[in-house]
Amino acid sequence: MKLTPVKSSNIKAVGHKDGVLYVEFKGGKTFSYEDVSETQYNEFIKSDSVGSFFARNIRNAHKAVEVLQNEKS
Repeated sequence: MKLTPVKSSNIKAVGHKDGVLYVEFKGGKTFSYEDVSETQYNEFIKSDSVGSFFARNIRNAHKAVEVLQNEKS
């Protein structure tokens, strides 16, 4: 899946497919977050601060799974 770059001090790029949010961090790791609606994803990428929105609404509210390098294709 192709991720879309975002302006953030910690998040490099994001993507959304079939209710799963993908977040690539500037440190190099990518995580998937389950049960993220299309509406919530759109609010996330349009927010004034992607990092703050992530911290408030995604990080602790959705199960995170690290996406391994070979799974990113």
